[in-house]
Amino acid sequence: MIQMNPIQEAKDTQDIRSDKLRTAQDVATKSEAQKDGVQFSNKALELANLTQMLSEQNKNSEIRQERVEAARQQILEGSYRLEQTVLALAGRISSYVE
Repeated sequence: MIQMNPIQEAKDTQDIRSDKLRTAQDVATKSEAQKDGVQFSNKALELANLTQMLSEQNKNSEIRQERVEAARQQILEGSYRLEQTVLALAGRISSYVE
């Protein structure tokens, strides 16, 4: 029959627990040193920048939805003055052309 030494068995258990404790402390120390973070690819950053620029451009746009709807309605009714519109549009475009 095999005899077990309760004192030795208790010491072994205590060693295992202290090893686990040290491992948990090491993990905690490493995680404090390394913070979680996110890195975006250059392509994602470019797309985000483009999206922001388009959004700002739409906010500052000269297009007014109510005027577009009024023009659309005039076209449907046949009362839209094409020549007058062409001249107005040409005047606006000419300010951008050198």
